[in-house]
Amino acid sequence: MNSKKSFGKSFSTVLLTALLLSPASLFCQESVNTAYSSYTIEYLKGNIQDKIHAVQNSALNGDISICLKALDFAAQEKESLSSDQDFRLLVKTAVSCLKTDKASQEEKDKAAANLSQIFIGFDDGELRIAVLDKIKEISSQKSVNLLNSFVSDKIHRKDPIDDLTIKAIMLLKEIGDSNSFTSLFLADIMDVWPQNKKELREAYSPLSKKCENEILTIFANVDAEKKNNILLTVKELSADGEKIPKKICGELAENALSESIYSIGETQEKNGKIIQLQLTSLQIAAEQKWTRAAKLATEIFPQIRSGYEAKLITDEQFALAIQNIGSIGSDKTGKVLSSYLEFLNKGMEQNRAPSQAVVLSVINALGGLGDKTAFDGLLYVTYLNYPEAVVKAAKTALTKLKW
Repeated sequence: MNSKKSFGKSFSTVLLTALLLSPASLFCQESVNTAYSSYTIEYLKGNIQDKIHAVQNSALNGDISICLKALDFAAQEKESLSSDQDFRLLVKTAVSCLKTDKASQEEKDKAAANLSQIFIGFDDGELRIAVLDKIKEISSQKSVNLLNSFVSDKIHRKDPIDDLTIKAIMLLKEIGDSNSFTSLFLADIMDVWPQNKKELREAYSPLSKKCENEILTIFANVDAEKKNNILLTVKELSADGEKIPKKICGELAENALSESIYSIGETQEKNGKIIQLQLTSLQIAAEQKWTRAAKLATEIFPQIRSGYEAKLITDEQFALAIQNIGSIGSDKTGKVLSSYLEFLNKGMEQNRAPSQAVVLSVINALGGLGDKTAFDGLLYVTYLNYPEAVVKAAKTALTKLKW
């Protein structure tokens, strides 16, 4: 029995060896090796046209080693031959023939390095765009670093945007990292390319989900006007939850309210910008139902009121601020707004009628809060010479108080 098994194994081994060493097998292997070596020889010994031919044909046979040799050659000789049309054609051919889908990791790393050298070393826009198409296929960290450097330099110099820069920006949308987000976000906020905000936002929005810390850091290091721009931008983009997470909006609004409390008081111009920031923050906090900001929202009411009385904001803006404060009110909001209603009532007594939009906003906010401390103020409204709409709103609010 064992001798039969042994014989079977020996026979299989002999048969396999015979097949591998058969003339047909040896011919196939020799043909492949000959093809590959002939392309290498053609590339090494030939002129530029021969090199182009070797690159094209070796690539068709699945061998990218000749492409890599050509890209090495291009990087080494770019200063001497960059103006030569045949040389440029060789470089373009090597780039276009580079297929890395079946390449080893070592080959991909080599390809990424070569492509980076070509992108940096040549000023041919068409060639550089072709390089970006290949970089997208490889998507290595070296490639991401190259794009980050290229785009950030453009931003820093405020160079006019062109097709190549747009291509790089849109590629970062797919393969970018936190550094990519920071550069693109700042370019948007700082209005580096005001005509291309759409492309910038389309590129950095998908990256934002992993860049909350970067957003908060940028936000903390800009002035009130830029903070307001950031809030408005994030608010717009978060309308579609797939672009920027709503959580980021709430946190930014909360941070802005917290910081603004200690910023009021230096100059009227600065105060105006801070109050605008507060209004935007309140709007976002209310829309996101960000109750973590409830205490802060109530605490800044005196500042917004002062801004209103200094005519830094309009009746409508102040009324909306009151509405937003009431919608995320804390346990102290009812007392603060009740006190303000009493102030408005005294003005009415003295023939200084308040803005109808403002008094209605206070009354409706108190009704929504249901705080019984508002009872006296709301009741008194019904005895004063307010317009019918105001009196009706006060009566409705009285029915909503919680006892």
